[in-house]
Amino acid sequence: MVNLHVELENEYKLLKQLLYKSKNQHRRTLIYKKMKELFKKIKKRESMCVIKNVARGLYVLSSSNIVMGHFVGFTYVIMGISAKVYCIADELEIDEIKEKRTNKSDSDEMGNLFGNTGKDDFELL
Repeated sequence: MVNLHVELENEYKLLKQLLYKSKNQHRRTLIYKKMKELFKKIKKRESMCVIKNVARGLYVLSSSNIVMGHFVGFTYVIMGISAKVYCIADELEIDEIKEKRTNKSDSDEMGNLFGNTGKDDFELL
């Protein structure tokens, strides 16, 4: 199984190269600004939910570019990158949720061992 973090890093590098190559021609477009936002979110290692939302927005925004017929090849590349980033972020988010649940169940087992004592269980003397 391929490591999802490595795949996200590869998409990050592709996005970085695409931003570099298209800066002069597309820097004032909404698609470029959204690509830059996605790049920054991945770079900062923000939550997968935030990355998914930005990737979805970029995909929808670039799909409107296809209808107009402007920069079709460029747009397909952006759509591919944003779709893959969305899928990777979704898988990583599911893994994070599973990990949190297992950590929570481990703490519940410890609570069961010690009788689930809480703050209210102790009386003041």
